Amino acid sequence: MSKTKYYYIIEDLDVTDDKLPDGILVRQFKINKKKQLYIYTKNSYISESKLKEIIDEVTIPHINIDKKLIKSIIVSQATINKIRNKHLDFDSIPRIAISNKSHFASIIKNANIDINKLIKYLN
Repeated sequence: MSKTKYYYIIEDLDVTDDKLPDGILVRQFKINKKKQLYIYTKNSYISESKLKEIIDEVTIPHINIDKKLIKSIIVSQATINKIRNKHLDFDSIPRIAISNKSHFASIIKNANIDINKLIKYLN
């Protein structure tokens, strides 16, 4: 039996409406290609303090990680909208899609993030 493959859309979340992100919203979903459906399985709010803890845990010091991989998961808001509206081929959807305008994207752009560890935290 194959393990379910989850995908994630990550965006800033401003709960205080002060135009400053208070954390991030993580939407987990799986894809049913036969029925052409997204099945949302979980929405999670991660606070700024918890986000910093996660970043510390998934950062690998003293090892150069391929920055192309990190840049491939940081996508435009237009791409996120294409994913949501099923205007992007299912096979080209990144496992993690982080809004490039988000605070989270600015944090991880220059970090040595282990993507597999990050996925484990998001599950």
